[in-house]
Formats: sequence, C-alpha cells, structure tokens
Amino acid sequence: MKRNYRIQFIAFLLGHYRAEHNQTGALMRILRQGRNTQFGKDHQLHKISSVQDYLQNDLLTGYDDLYPYLQRIMNGEQDVSFKGKPDFMAITSGTTAYAKYIPLRRTTIRSFQYGSLVTLINLILETGKLTWGKSLFISPPTIFERSAGIIVGRIPAILNDQLSDLQKKFIYPTRSVLNIPDNDLRQKAIIEECREAAITSISGMPSWLCSFFQQVEALTQLKPIQLWPKLKYLFVGGTSAVKYKDLLSNTVGKKIDLVSSYIATEGFLGIGCDVNAEQYLLNLKNGTFYEFIPAFPDENEPFKKYGIQDVSVGVEYNLVLTDAVGKWSYNVKDVIRFSCLKPYIFEVLGRSNNEISIAGEHLLEAQVQKAISNVKDQLQLQGIGISEYIIRGLVTDKGPTHQWAIEISTKNKESIGVLEKLIDGELQKFNYMYKNLRHSNQLKLPEVIALSPGTFRKFFVTRQKIERLYKLPAINADPAIWEYIKPN
Repeated sequence: MKRNYRIQFIAFLLGHYRAEHNQTGALMRILRQGRNTQFGKDHQLHKISSVQDYLQNDLLTGYDDLYPYLQRIMNGEQDVSFKGKPDFMAITSGTTAYAKYIPLRRTTIRSFQYGSLVTLINLILETGKLTWGKSLFISPPTIFERSAGIIVGRIPAILNDQLSDLQKKFIYPTRSVLNIPDNDLRQKAIIEECREAAITSISGMPSWLCSFFQQVEALTQLKPIQLWPKLKYLFVGGTSAVKYKDLLSNTVGKKIDLVSSYIATEGFLGIGCDVNAEQYLLNLKNGTFYEFIPAFPDENEPFKKYGIQDVSVGVEYNLVLTDAVGKWSYNVKDVIRFSCLKPYIFEVLGRSNNEISIAGEHLLEAQVQKAISNVKDQLQLQGIGISEYIIRGLVTDKGPTHQWAIEISTKNKESIGVLEKLIDGELQKFNYMYKNLRHSNQLKLPEVIALSPGTFRKFFVTRQKIERLYKLPAINADPAIWEYIKPN
C-alpha cells in the first residue's frame, strides 16, 4: 500500500478524523466521572462545562501534586481523584531517581493492546507481508504485590500478565521461566527455553534488549541472529531508540528493523509511522484528552494551554494529559513537535526537565542523540566505535561548556580532539542558540572524557542496580556517576 494511503488509514484507526469532536467527547466523559471526586471538589471541576473552560483554567499538575491523592488511593480509599479505584498501580522510575506510582484500569490495558494491534496492522501494510513465528517479550517478572486489593507492579510486567491465552501461545518466555527471581538466572533460562524456537520478533525497552543480546552471546557464543535466523523486527518503546540504534544492530549481529512506539506508563500515546523512524501518529483513540503548552515561550507570553485543534507545525510543546484514572492536566514533561496536522504526526524531542541550558542554549536530549548518531557514522569510517555516553553542563575556568563522558574504542588524544570538534559541529546544525553562543564564544568547545566500553555497566553493578533494566538519560548530571568516572 502507498505510504500516504497507509498513514491515512492508520490515522483513521487512531481517531484523527473528527479529532476535535473525539477530544471533546473524551474530556466530557472524564469530567462526568471526576467532578464528584475529592480532586474534583478541591479544584471546582463542577464549574467546567466545555473544552474552552478547561483549557482556560490554570490547572497544571505534576507527580508531586497528585501524590497526596495517590497515597489515599493506595490506602484503599475510593473516589479520590477518579471514580472508584484502580485495578493496577504501575511502578515507574522514568528518568527520575525515585519510584512513582501511576494508577491504571483494565480499560487502560485494553488501550495498550489496541495500540499494539494498530502497530502490527501498520507494519503489515508497510511491508506487504505477515511474518509468522514466535515473539519474545523481555519484561520484568509477573510477580506482584498488592496494596488495598490493588495489583502493584511494573507496566511491562502488567501488560505481559494481561496477555490473552491465545497470545501467550505465540509469546516467550513462559510464566515459570519469566518469574525466576534472579535476573541472570532468568535470562539464562529464557535463552535455553526459546533456543530452538522460530523467533521472528523481540519486544522491550532498547536498553533491556541490548543487555539481553549481550547475555545471549556470552552464554551461547552466538549472536542472536545466529541463534534465531528468522528474527526480523525489534518492537521498542519506553525510551528513544536513536541512542541504541547502532548498539542494537551490533549486539544482534546485523542491521535489524526497529518498530518504535511512543509508550509511557501513562498510556500508549503514539504509533510509529514507519519502520526505522521515530515520527509518530498521535493516538486519539485511548480516551485521553491532550493539552499542549509551548515549551519555550517568550518572556512576556502569558501561560496558555492549547487543544488539538489549536496546535501548529514546528512549535515545541510540553505534552499534557487528562485521563479517567486521575491524571488532570498532567505534565508528562516530554517535549514534542508536530510536523503534520492532517493527520497529527509528531516527533519527541526529549524531556522538558532534561535539557542543558548553562548559557541559554536549551539543548534537548533529542538534539544530543541526533548529533552523536551523526558523529558515530563519521567515526565508524575510521574504525572507531562509540557505545554509551552522557553529557552535562559545566562551568570551568575558561567559561561554560558541555562535558561529555563517552565509551569509545580509542583514547588517542588526537582522536578525542577530533571527536570534540565533530560533536560541536553537529550540535550547531541542530540548535541555533548553541550555534550563536559558540560563535560569540559565550559557550566553549565541548570537553570529552574517554571511557572504556562497559564503564557505565560497571557503575550500575557497583551500585547494586539491575542495570539491564535501567534507563540512562543522555543528559545526566548525576554526581555519583561523574564522581565514579572522573579522570584520576
């Protein structure tokens, strides 16, 4: 099917036609259920009767604002921030240092399942074929705690547990293997269980998959593509795959097709438009009401929230959600930018709380990832490889700069000097504020600390973290990491 027709059809499945009408319906349903809750009374939701009323109020919440209500829910109270109580409480750390608890209902799980179905339909229409075989879903164990009758666990484990009996027949690992408590023993058992299976796809977070593939090679002396020669696709979500693209191909044993989705604990928010691309069609079929706040407003610009009917192409927005499980104008803290409005296609630029602006450059994680991806391509021609990396803002005796810690296959001083200039040149392409600051010498040339491959893995092991399940933000000022990697 031609791309334009395919995208239009997928947009239809995601509720893009009559988008404003669908969003109005979603908000009205949420308000009807939420007005008489404790949150609704505290915030006078009974006064809101239209989308414009809701957009014009100054309500904007983060996790800390909702936490007192979540505590009451965890204690068994009902009708706190939404009608009734949740079926699940998902644990997530995101890119924060502490655990967060996000309420979910079975309807939320069904929206994840619908998003997965539409992703599969899109893939079949794009490739023109359906690849039959088994799938491997890398997730935490489906062993849950309970609090006041609510199931508490990580979202991938909850999704895995809620698979239908039919789905379970096609997906590895089996429950007995998945629920082995020790992570290393569990991964070893997963490999042994599906060693002879016709695995055609593997799903999980990119960082988890990289670690799993390394474990496969360590235990079998084979690359995953040698063990599973029918492997065609990696279904990834939960974090950007750009950073892991090269590492995934290297650990798999060949260039592998990535099917990306914009998935957060808060919901299945976007369907990847194409294989190996990270532009998404907004999911308007999940019962969520979306608001958009300019990420970098002018100093004198008043606070304003926009609905789906008011967004513009090329503007960076903070994504804000309202749903039926207690998230009210909840700032996800992801910065997105629309490239098309018919249908609604966007890219995720990074975290609004995960930027560097030590001199006013507002450098986003997505710009960092694009820059380093281009640098990797250039260095590969010289036989130099880059794996993990982090960056922070730093004020030195010479002035403000960006300090990079990069796992690289060489520590040759001349090569590191070339790397610093390559990074600088790429960042200037993607961020005009950075370019202006560099040209005026208000921001100094980046500094690179060269690390041996595997340094970050060793750090997480010493901290007794299950590093295979850990997200490493590229923009990262964690003092413990920088203390660990500082040059002697």
